Amino acid sequence: ANPAGSRASSRVTSTAAATLLPSHQNMAARGVESVAEALYTVENYPEAEQAALALVAERTKSLGAEHPETLRARVLLAQILFKLDKDAESEAQLQKLLPIMTRVFGAEHRETLVCHSSLLKTLGSQGRDAAAEEPFRRLIATETRVLGPEDAETLKTRRYFARGLWDLKKIDEAAQEYRQVLGICERTLGAE
Repeated sequence: ANPAGSRASSRVTSTAAATLLPSHQNMAARGVESVAEALYTVENYPEAEQAALALVAERTKSLGAEHPETLRARVLLAQILFKLDKDAESEAQLQKLLPIMTRVFGAEHRETLVCHSSLLKTLGSQGRDAAAEEPFRRLIATETRVLGPEDAETLKTRRYFARGLWDLKKIDEAAQEYRQVLGICERTLGAE
């Protein structure tokens, strides 16, 4: 037996394991992420929550609490909590996330804008539309400039804003906002 060859083989095996294991962990996390997103899409929110919790735990452990993939998973979890009518819990998550995402991604990055829009939506769902009105106006202006007026995220934010205006009894402004969003959707997607 060649001891030098054995040591070299051992080093190669250790290096390969160190290289492959994180990759496999990442593949497994991507699988869990796909499951969580699929469950969210088909509105199976209780199971989506469990998958998202597992995803956040795995991403936090393997990548760190402020890694972009972990932050995306945490936003997904907050969005699922919102769909489960856990508005206060969703809001608390998003309040913590927004400054971190602003620092990690930048204030005008799509991921940060999605987080901000989700946070404002949770305020509205808790009857705090008045507190969300001006931040919504600023966010829409930013999304329109950065993402474009026809971007799906901009249109979604405008729809949430219109709902808040309606709840604030600003019916004419809400109707105008809804009409504008509908007009853009019909123009870009077709009337049907």
